[in-house]
Amino acid sequence: MTHPELRVGSARTTFPFSRGLLVESLVNAGASAPVASAVSRRVEQQLRLARRTVVSPAELKALMVEVARDVAGDEIAQAAQAQTPAFQDILVTAKKGDLPFSRGCWPARWRTRACRARTPTRRRASWTCGCASRA
Repeated sequence: MTHPELRVGSARTTFPFSRGLLVESLVNAGASAPVASAVSRRVEQQLRLARRTVVSPAELKALMVEVARDVAGDEIAQAAQAQTPAFQDILVTAKKGDLPFSRGCWPARWRTRACRARTPTRRRASWTCGCASRA
């Protein structure tokens, strides 16, 4: 039996659920990779058991923090709660409306030689490259 695809987002935009983005968020919060993987598998399992197909970033973060508290402890859960997770877009208000904050490269004319040597990769609505530091 195939499971329906889990999606993260709102009625306006969604993207596929990624355990890797949960792992990235938890590792950034101080969890080890094996613990972060265990948390992400359990989060996915709980979403599937609840027969969810779309979950908001806020709901996903709350579930990630709850499971992290059980699996990794209070310190990791508090750090995960305090940060912006990798699966949540940072929106900037502009004249055209709310737009995703660019997590990536400077415009081509501002890049360093080291940056130009790298290949940008697509990640949801923003471009990133290997030289970009992520906050």
